[in-house]
Amino acid sequence: METVRKQRGTGPPKARGKALDKAPGGLSRRARRLARAVGRLLLCVTLVLALAAGIKTVQNRRDVAHVPTLEEALAALPAGGAPGAGFEIRDPYAVPGHWYKVQLHVHTDRSIDGKWTVEEALAAYAAKGYAFVAISDHDSITRPETVPEGLVVIPAEENTVAFPFWPLGHHAVLLFVNEHIDRGSARERFDAALAQGAVVSAAHPNWPGNLGSGVWEVKHLLAAPQITLMEVRNAHSNSGLDTAVWHEVVVRRGREAPVWAVAVDDSHHMDQLDHGWTMVKAQAQTLPALKEALLRGSLYPSTGPLVEFGEMDGYIVVASGEPHAGAGAEFEVRFIAASGDVVATVVGPLPARYRVRGDERFVRVEALDRTRGGKAWSQPFWIVARESAAP
Repeated sequence: METVRKQRGTGPPKARGKALDKAPGGLSRRARRLARAVGRLLLCVTLVLALAAGIKTVQNRRDVAHVPTLEEALAALPAGGAPGAGFEIRDPYAVPGHWYKVQLHVHTDRSIDGKWTVEEALAAYAAKGYAFVAISDHDSITRPETVPEGLVVIPAEENTVAFPFWPLGHHAVLLFVNEHIDRGSARERFDAALAQGAVVSAAHPNWPGNLGSGVWEVKHLLAAPQITLMEVRNAHSNSGLDTAVWHEVVVRRGREAPVWAVAVDDSHHMDQLDHGWTMVKAQAQTLPALKEALLRGSLYPSTGPLVEFGEMDGYIVVASGEPHAGAGAEFEVRFIAASGDVVATVVGPLPARYRVRGDERFVRVEALDRTRGGKAWSQPFWIVARESAAP
C-alpha cells in the first residue's frame, strides 16, 4: 500500500494536473464539459421543436371547419351577373352618420407587457383625436376611473383562447364585454361573449408568438362564425398575410356572413401610439351606435389616409376625406375582385374610380398614399344580380 501511495504521488504537481486533465482518448476535461454542454443545448432545441410540432398537431384537432378549395368557394358565391346584365352594388358606406376615429386594441400596465398607465394611454389617444378607445388588457376587463372629455371607452379584453394550455393559443379582442371569460373552446368563449352583447375580433392573425399557437388558420376562423371583425393591420403581425387571410375568409363565408377588416395599434406604450386605426361611420358617439356600425360594416381600416369610399352610377369611387390637406397627394388605388385579381389600378390624385362589370362577385379597394405614406382598405362591395338584390 505504501508503494502505491508513492507511485500516485510521484511527479511534479503541474505534471500531475496535466495528466489528470487528460481523458484516455486524449480529450481534456474542458473539452468534455463543452461537448456535454453542446449536447444539452441540442437536446433542448430538439425538445422545443418537438413541443412546437406537437402543439401544431394538437391545434389542428381543435374547433376546425371543412375547408373546400378556394376555387370551389369562389364557384359557390352567387354570381353578380354577366357584364352588361342587371346588377346592384351593395355599398356598406351608404348609411347616414358621422365619421369617428376609433382604436380597437390598446394595452396598459394592467397587462403583464403594458408599459403605460390607463390614464396615460387615454390622455394620449384623446390628444390624437380619437372618439372611441378599447382598453383590451390581457384576459381582464379594465375599468378606468376617469376618462378625458370627448372620449368614449369601449369595455373590452384580449382573450386568450387557451389551447392546449394557457398562455398558448389564439387571441381575440372581445368588445363590449363586462365580465372576463376564462374557460372553454373558441366557440364556447365566443358564444359566452355574444351572450354579453360582444363583438368578436380576431387579433393579429399571423402573429408568430407563443410557439406559433397564435396563428389563426383559415380552418379555425371558419369554425368560429361569431367573429365579425379581423385585424388586417397590427404591428405584431404581418399585414400582407393578414389581408390575404381576411380576403379568403370573406370569400369562403360569403355575403350573408360578413367579416369586416379593421386596423389597430395593439399598443403597449407611447411609441406604438397612432399607427393604425379604424374610421367608423356611426350615427352618434355612443356605444350602441358604434356597435351597430361595426356589425353592419360602415368602417374602414387606415394607417394614414382619410378617404371616402362609395358607389356612384355603377362605379366604385375613392375620394379624399380631407380635400384641403390631401390636395395634390398621389395615390395608388387598387380595385380587387373576389378572385383576388387586381381588376384596375389607378395612379394619381384622388378621386379614383372603377366601372363595375358585374361578374366580380365583390370588389374591394386598397388606397396607398404615395406622397405621405399609409394605406386605407375598403370593405367589400358585393355585386348582386338584380333579381336577387332584395336584402
